[in-house]
Amino acid sequence: MLCQFSVQQERLTWSQCSAALRLGLRVAVWTLALEFAVHHVYASALLNSADAVSALPLWAVAGASYIQGQMFMVKYFVIFGASCALSQFDQLQTPGPPSCISYVYRYSQLWK
Repeated sequence: MLCQFSVQQERLTWSQCSAALRLGLRVAVWTLALEFAVHHVYASALLNSADAVSALPLWAVAGASYIQGQMFMVKYFVIFGASCALSQFDQLQTPGPPSCISYVYRYSQLWK
């Protein structure tokens, strides 16, 4: 089996180029959304205050945990998606994007 780097690559087709550009645009939009959320939604602030968490009702703690999980998934998608979009221009095969954390029952499924 040959390494992907040693195989002579053909020129990018328009569909391959547009797919890489769409993924790059998608990553850019999620990057902007993540930056907005980091500056205006302090999801990780509850990690530093155990007293505030103990005073919250269970639904608020569950909602805060859900938001922290979503922020983690978006960060993971931005980091992974940027390298995936760049590798598509080099015609390298990469794994698919990460699974949405809302559909995952165990966090171990995120790393598959």
